[in-house]
Amino acid sequence: MGFQDGKIVLDSPNNAYYSGQTIHGRLIFEQDKQKTFRGIYARMRGYCNVHWTSDHTRKVDDRSESYTVEHSSHEKYIDHKVFLAGGKSGEHHLNPGKHEFPFSINVPYTCPSSFEGSYGHVRYELKVVVDRAFKIDKEISAPIKIIAPLDLNKEQYAKDPIALELNDVYCCWCVMSGTSETLVKLPVTGYCPGQVMPVEVNCVNKSNVDIEKIKITVKKEITFRAVCNPGTNTERDTVLEVKKGPVPANSTRSWALQLDVPAMDIYNLDSCSHIDVNYELKLYVFLKMN
Repeated sequence: MGFQDGKIVLDSPNNAYYSGQTIHGRLIFEQDKQKTFRGIYARMRGYCNVHWTSDHTRKVDDRSESYTVEHSSHEKYIDHKVFLAGGKSGEHHLNPGKHEFPFSINVPYTCPSSFEGSYGHVRYELKVVVDRAFKIDKEISAPIKIIAPLDLNKEQYAKDPIALELNDVYCCWCVMSGTSETLVKLPVTGYCPGQVMPVEVNCVNKSNVDIEKIKITVKKEITFRAVCNPGTNTERDTVLEVKKGPVPANSTRSWALQLDVPAMDIYNLDSCSHIDVNYELKLYVFLKMN
């Protein structure tokens, strides 16, 4: 029985909040004897950390030497402390029994979404600390997830159509075999998880070579930027993939596709200087190899 057996109860059932929202919580604990402390406070921190290492070699006295370089960045979004009892100085006492302290913390509108990546993260931490003079502080914590809303209706680029064209020239033993033209069209650029992407595909094969398949993918690319020992690192993943074909030599094929955008977390990292998340539409044409 004591402070560290207590709990933080938040008004969000899954501990998730939007940027600009207010976190309301309660610290609840019970103790069997009187305690002396300087202050009890709730502290919320939000930050971005980027880190990776790279291996290199250099010449030292006519021999090669290996060494490792650390690349990193740090950025702070919130570091707010509110006292629930006591303060920064003085001596205060709590009698035995059950205690409950309410608190509230405002999340700034500028906070980016919580994010976890291979080379960096955006994290938010909520802790309640008992500050004890000349003793080790005691603390309990609760995980916090921040969601920064992203309204595609307010993003002008999201309303722009997409037209992706690939023109190929084919040669066999230095002899011209013909050309192909593949066009992929979407009515708008921005889509949400669960939404349907209407995709038009048209392939005109003017060559003597069969096209085995056409592949369309949506790839997620996450870029991490380091300020200390500057550099970038990238994490890639395929979100969506579809294959159509074949397109025989000297023929034309067209498809009207309805592609479901899969359920996934969407991260608004506009106010994060060191991590970018982008989505890219890619088109591939594969020839039939004899």
